[in-house]
Amino acid sequence: MYDLSDPTAWYCPGVVTLYRSIPFRANFQPDEPFPSIDGRFDGNSRLTLYLSESGTGAVAEWLRHYPEFISMQDDLRIKLSEITIQCDSNILDIRTEEQAGKIGFPFDRLTSSEKDPHMRYKECRDLADNASESTGIAYPNASLMTSQSSNVVLFGEKGVKWNSSGYNEVDRPFVDVGSVRIIESA
Repeated sequence: MYDLSDPTAWYCPGVVTLYRSIPFRANFQPDEPFPSIDGRFDGNSRLTLYLSESGTGAVAEWLRHYPEFISMQDDLRIKLSEITIQCDSNILDIRTEEQAGKIGFPFDRLTSSEKDPHMRYKECRDLADNASESTGIAYPNASLMTSQSSNVVLFGEKGVKWNSSGYNEVDRPFVDVGSVRIIESA
């Protein structure tokens, strides 16, 4: 379906610092992947860990799904963690329109916001099925309209294709209301 053979569509990030926001009372660690069916690159209960290259991007992703809390950011009960990831194998890089074009992927689908998740994520889930043997995918942050922030989804169990050398809770930034791309409501 997509041509993943172009070697310039891949990169090896090495050691990177990424961010994740999680509920205050979460019963999981911020660097733990989980099987999900609701995310952009999920499906078939694939283990995924969604991370952002910025703290603002991580918080905006949370607010994108819960826009009713945008005006109450000071009172949110979510934690922001800074996570150090070691990744010595290739990740598919579709963070720009040029990179997505190299594999024949429609760039606008990486930031789609339709209310029906099956429509919103169909092409991304198909791509993940094709790239599921890889370590992950780097893609544009769908929640920030005013930034070039990117996200990374890692596939599989921690310690197999990638690893975490730890995480720290960090201060949560305030996200400008006008910069969050909201998912359409029903």
